[in-house]
Amino acid sequence: MSSATKPERYPTPSVAIDRLYAALTSVLGAGLEEDLHALFQTQAWYNPFLDTVELFRLWVLDSIEAQEDPQWLLQLCAYETDRLLCEAVGIPRTGVIGKSPREIASMILAALGFPSVHVHGCTANTTTLGRFGAIGRRRRG
Repeated sequence: MSSATKPERYPTPSVAIDRLYAALTSVLGAGLEEDLHALFQTQAWYNPFLDTVELFRLWVLDSIEAQEDPQWLLQLCAYETDRLLCEAVGIPRTGVIGKSPREIASMILAALGFPSVHVHGCTANTTTLGRFGAIGRRRRG
């Protein structure tokens, strides 16, 4: 397993953010800066005088703190670009076949060294089991 898919647990936030920025730059190329500014202009913290890298850091931190769903990461990615982003962080294309966008985004964040956003515990397990029970009752009924 490469170091990109098994990061040290956990790098500093700036290291993980820098890795994400580098991966997006390698996939999206020169258009990244323009795409980022278009995305950021609607944010309350947007300041056109900050450089793109600093704005990117604010976006990532804001997204991690405010979002329960990791799909915020794929806002800049078109179909198939998310697979290229996976490759850029060390996840083989075959590893994402059949995965949902949410699973792909979680895999990318984990490969970069971001902590998991999935909360596990007794309440989460009970809720999940309750959902499975409801599915079973719908299929029988």
